[in-house]
Amino acid sequence: MNTEGKGYVIAVCDDSEFYIPDAEHIERDDSLWLFNSDEEAAIAGEKDGVRLIRGMPDVPDGVYIDSEENRKHIEAMLKQYPEYKKWGESDPSTAMEPEPGSSESPDYGMNMRWP
Repeated sequence: MNTEGKGYVIAVCDDSEFYIPDAEHIERDDSLWLFNSDEEAAIAGEKDGVRLIRGMPDVPDGVYIDSEENRKHIEAMLKQYPEYKKWGESDPSTAMEPEPGSSESPDYGMNMRWP
C-alpha cells in the first residue's frame, strides 16, 4: 500500500520499548507532521482502508497491521518477549500510564525501517 503523502507510514521497529520487534504497524510520518501522534495516524490509516488488529489477546487495538503473517509473527514475539504483553489490553493493571502532564504520546519508533 502506498502511504506517500498520507501522514503515516507502515513501519517495523527492532529497537522500541513499545512496538513488538519487526511487527508491521502504523506510525506518524514525522517528515510531514500531519498528525500529533502515532495513534492519530493509525486512525487515519484505518479510515483509508488499512486493516488493523483488534481483539487479539495482549495486543493493543488499532496499532498493528492485520494480516495472517503479522498475527503469527506477533504471537511468536509475545512468546519470546513476554514483556511486550504489558502494552496489551487484556490486563489493564499492566498497561503503561502516560507521563504526567503529557498531552500526546511519545514516538517510540526508534530505529524504524519500512518493510
